[in-house]
Formats: sequence, structure tokens, C-alpha cells
Amino acid sequence: MRGDISKSIIRIIHDYCFANSASVLVDKFALSVTPKIIVYLNNKNFNTKTLCDAAKSRKDFFVANDLNVTEFCKGLFLFMKQELVYCKSERFFDSVIRFKHKVEDGIFKSLIESDDSEDKLRRLLAMFISEETFLEPEMSGGKCDICIPREKTIIETKLWKGEIYYQAGFPELDSYLSGRMYNEGYYVIFDYTKNGCDYFNKNNGVFDITFNNKTIHVIFIRMNPVAPSKKSKL
Repeated sequence: MRGDISKSIIRIIHDYCFANSASVLVDKFALSVTPKIIVYLNNKNFNTKTLCDAAKSRKDFFVANDLNVTEFCKGLFLFMKQELVYCKSERFFDSVIRFKHKVEDGIFKSLIESDDSEDKLRRLLAMFISEETFLEPEMSGGKCDICIPREKTIIETKLWKGEIYYQAGFPELDSYLSGRMYNEGYYVIFDYTKNGCDYFNKNNGVFDITFNNKTIHVIFIRMNPVAPSKKSKL
């Protein structure tokens, strides 16, 4: 099992809690139960009962969110089994794309507001990624957004503020990558506009470009996605 399993478990717990409107005290709950879950996984006795045993130590979480411990843990256990299997074989690129899909599907709607800052969205992305990350580390070209040494890559994030602001991100990212001698980077753009910019017409906003002999994975995230009921009418 990967050394960063604790971060994956915390992220999975967050996903499940936010999807089930259980956001009160979720950070304390996730941090409390994760070490116990890792012990159960290592001992190969992770099941609904042992998860309930671990979860009962945070009765305040269940009271605050008006949840039944047993029913909640049954659902969380099934969700964790599925997600942990997926995490073991997931490529880094796929984890970023999965973040895009979860945001656009409304999984994080309780966390995201229409006026959220780039900093908050960047931290949400860093929390989701199942790798060790460093937020805003110093580079030779300044401070980059998210550095992932294990993957030898950097993620630059921006809010969509028009074409000029978007294009300015490429030389910035190139400078950070050169400072680390990396050849691959990610450029994630959060778009709050009502209908989405024209770049969503290109493979739903996911494509690669080459900039100064470096591969840049460009990923646009629609922050105001079309509702499912409206999609069926399109």
C-alpha cells in the first residue's frame, strides 16, 4: 500500500462527507479516524464494524450532523473500498481529472461559493490530490502554486479572467518548471462565467500544449456546470 495512504483516506472521507451534507467537524473527524483505519487495513480487518468502532470516538461529529453512526459507516465503508482500489492504480493525471469531474458534478458544492478566491480553490485541489504536495513553495522564478516532487511536476492555478490573463500563466509555469528542471506541468483554470469560456469546446476543456519544449496539461473546470435536468434538454 502506498506510503501516502493517510492522505488518500482523508480525502476519501472528505468526499463522502461533503457528498452527504456532513461537513460540520469533518476535518477533526477525518484526522481522528484515519490512523485507526490504517491500522485496520494493515491488519486486514477493515470492515463496517471496525470502522464504526473507530468512528464512535467522534460522537460530536455525528451529533453535529444529525447522523446515525451505523448507517453512516456502512455507506462510508462501501465508498472507501471502491475508492481505495481506484487510488492504488490511479495515474496522477487521472486524479486531477477526477477532481475536475467532482467539482463539476457538485460534490464540493457545500465548500465552494461563487466568489471563492483562487487560494481556497488551490488548497481544495491540493487536499484532493493523492500525492504529497507543497503549496506555494519558493522557486527560482518566484512562488509557484502547487509542487509535487514525487511526480516531478507543478500545478499552476488561475481564475478565468479573460484571454490575456490566461495566456500569462504559461510563461509563469514555464519559469517554475525550469527552476526545478521539470518537463511537464499542469495549468488548472477555474471558470465561474455563466456559460463557460470557448476553451470548453475543446475536449471539454482538457487538452495539452507544448510550451518551450515542455508538455503542459491544460484543464478548465466549469464552476457553474449545467444542471443534469438541463443537460437532457440540450
